[in-house]
Amino acid sequence: MTHQTHTATGSLIVLTARLDRMGRIEASAFEGFTERHFFRMPLLSYSPAPALSALLSDAASGAVIVLDHGLANREQLAMAGEFLARGKTMFFFWPDENAVEVINSEKFGSMKRHRYAYGIAVRLKALLERRRARTGAAASIPMPAVADAGAVHSVVEHMGKEAASLDAHLKGGLAELQRGMGATADQFAAHTDAVANQLKAAQAALAGLDNHPATNAVNASAAALEGVTATVGSLRAFGESISGYLSSGMPVLERLRTQSDSAAADVLRIAAPVVQATAPVDHSTGPYLEGEIPSVQAFLRSIAEDARPVPFSFKKTPDDRNKLPGTGVYLRLDFWAPLISGGSYGHTCYQAQALAETTQDFACVVANRFDLLDDLNVRQVVVPGRDMTQTEVNILGMNRHYCERLGVMFDAMRPAYIFERAVLGSGVGAWASRRFNIPYIVEYNGSEISMKRSFAGEGYAHEDLLLLAEDAAFRQATLISVVSDHVASDVARRGIDERKILVNPNAVDLNAYSPASAEARKALRTELGFADGHRVVGFIGTFGGWHGIDVLSAAMPDLAKADPSIRFLLIGDGNLKGLVNDAIARHGLQDRVVDVGRVAQMKGAELLKACDILVSPHSRNMVDSPFFGSPTKLFEYMAMGVGIVASDLEQIGHVMSPALRMSDFAAGVPKVTNQRAVMCKPGDVEDFVAGVLALARNPDVSDALGRNAREAAEKYYTWRQHVRNLWLTLGGKTPEGYAVDRAIGTEG
Repeated sequence: MTHQTHTATGSLIVLTARLDRMGRIEASAFEGFTERHFFRMPLLSYSPAPALSALLSDAASGAVIVLDHGLANREQLAMAGEFLARGKTMFFFWPDENAVEVINSEKFGSMKRHRYAYGIAVRLKALLERRRARTGAAASIPMPAVADAGAVHSVVEHMGKEAASLDAHLKGGLAELQRGMGATADQFAAHTDAVANQLKAAQAALAGLDNHPATNAVNASAAALEGVTATVGSLRAFGESISGYLSSGMPVLERLRTQSDSAAADVLRIAAPVVQATAPVDHSTGPYLEGEIPSVQAFLRSIAEDARPVPFSFKKTPDDRNKLPGTGVYLRLDFWAPLISGGSYGHTCYQAQALAETTQDFACVVANRFDLLDDLNVRQVVVPGRDMTQTEVNILGMNRHYCERLGVMFDAMRPAYIFERAVLGSGVGAWASRRFNIPYIVEYNGSEISMKRSFAGEGYAHEDLLLLAEDAAFRQATLISVVSDHVASDVARRGIDERKILVNPNAVDLNAYSPASAEARKALRTELGFADGHRVVGFIGTFGGWHGIDVLSAAMPDLAKADPSIRFLLIGDGNLKGLVNDAIARHGLQDRVVDVGRVAQMKGAELLKACDILVSPHSRNMVDSPFFGSPTKLFEYMAMGVGIVASDLEQIGHVMSPALRMSDFAAGVPKVTNQRAVMCKPGDVEDFVAGVLALARNPDVSDALGRNAREAAEKYYTWRQHVRNLWLTLGGKTPEGYAVDRAIGTEG
């Protein structure tokens, strides 16, 4: 592959993903770029984009298109083609990854082929979504299905050609390296031989003239030449070593190609019966209706009343060096709730990554795509719901939809285990575990039914069936992982054996969430408009229900008035965001607040690095139970290494202990020993304000608390430790992490 180095000339047009707005950036920002590079786009001023003809005749040397997906769409590719056809430079920029790529004609052609293959895959997915005939009669293979089966073959064949192309490319590059290194070494050798002959002639001419300056100079040159010759020999040996190293990897590539051919045959073999059994698309298909409720009830009751938990069997605790054999499956089927970020989103992605690290093979089966899983190199299979309507009946009815589609997959894969994040109304994981004799781990994050009563003021119409779905999962489960002690008690009260319930709080990925370097932190704060003297108070999360938004909105004006240095960074959105917006408008805080709204997961992690203090003002219990949550933000805050002000509410208080309270500041600045945060009374605005001010005015105390919190996160609350607790418990051993931390806190 040839690489074209970008040379800075003038400016570049920057086009938004919809191609309807444009800005400008100096071309020098991309100086020397050849392929894909890390790049942070500065804040630009955008205006409506003119017509295509005006864009192409602009004096700019090229363009940058900002992408909102991993793959450029048809319009973006067409625009890039227009610029390339006029000899202009072209770049694609992915803001979620802070990545920019040079697009030349070769790369452009490759992207068009990928877009074509993606289109075929989309058509295949639509084919696999066809529902069976309502009569249940066997359907003949329709002509469109035969055509689409050929499309499957085309996609697999295309993948094989891509692998062959990569094979040829690498082998050609290796041969080029060998030729180049050999030719270069030969050139050096020829030159040194010529110089050596000249020096020998000079030495012969000067024979007998000992200690003559010319004789000494010639002898010194001859000695230096010997050093050059030795260096050339080392260079040749180094080249041969590199060449040998690369050559040793070629059999691995060859083996991968052979395995991919075998895998392709398996794909076609498994896909064929699915295609044949799929009925034509019924365009009248919509959400499930009340009439289908009796069959759902019978389905869930059959599992709950005849549960057959499947035990795990392993001798050594699985880890990254001793992986569990077979394929693990992570299952999450809340089709009605597509996410791009947030605590639940990060929880799924980082937990799946930790599970994948301990399992020989791994895949996530999800109802909505998680882009972060792709970034983490975790394989995912997206199986959407039949209809996205979020009604109780449709949620319950979707059990049939997913059992029909995933049954074929589970039968073919026979996973080593299923790990299911329990979602409202789903009995699919429990059904698959019993049907195919698969060990089954259920993760239960608390009662959606209780949350509905607490924050919507009413319950569910089909509460009995939703509870039955939970019971089916609990009874079939090999292990139930819950996020808090209160959730564990709730499950046990429903007649579930306490021995298979593990309290395993949420956690954090220390690579994604970590303090920034001083230089990077300063650059980020400058970009956001914060000065060195500002004390930035940050909040990330959902602006709703139990997150204490009422406390936050009431506290912001008091904090701004009490300390001119305080600024606020707000990340996220939700149905209570209006409380905060009203407080900002009513008290004129617009210049004191940076509100970025909902952002991608990694962007949120990056923005937290700008904060001096992070707050978790959770303020209330459920209407029918104590606060049972394990806020993901809490562990992400701990990993950032800055001061934290949090509510002393159930597990939050346990995890953040030991802690300082406002009484500790009564006699002056307290000495920090092993404390992790400042704890305040839940729902008490005055106490919360006092806690934030205490850290804003005592940065040394804030920094010391932050260091302790980071240390606790590293020791007890990583996703790797969270997954290790699963395997320890399943192996009959004592869990670590939270259990150890809690025991130490109790003793203290």
